[in-house]
Amino acid sequence: MAPRTAGPVCCTASNYGEQHAPNIALVHTSHNRSQVITLTRALALALLIGTLMLAGGAAMHPILSGSGSMELGMIGGMPIWRTMHLFMLGGTGLIVAGIWVRLVGAPANAPTNTAVVAALTIITVGIALDSLNTTFMAGPAWRMA
Repeated sequence: MAPRTAGPVCCTASNYGEQHAPNIALVHTSHNRSQVITLTRALALALLIGTLMLAGGAAMHPILSGSGSMELGMIGGMPIWRTMHLFMLGGTGLIVAGIWVRLVGAPANAPTNTAVVAALTIITVGIALDSLNTTFMAGPAWRMA
């Protein structure tokens, strides 16, 4: 086994080596600086805020058990039911937008782009389908109670 040579340990080294992912722009170039950083921060912030909104709504949500009439009684007795579900829907929308941060700054010819786009599309469709349930709980279920 050949001895391993020491590579740079930080981003300020003159030779970056292969320690960094190919989608990280380590040096200033004319085409990547301001737009990539702005979009990355916006999408990352959307993902963070969306996660907090969804988690906050889920933490306030009661565990529904029993018959349908009993559940409707519990829903009707909670004045924050609709607001809680609308809050979770807003968080879900921010998460759907924020997960695409993975593609920002990635080279267009990267071999994994197709798989990443496919995975993010599947996740987006799954989250959107799941949000239909939350939409029902914020709308018709709340009105029925």
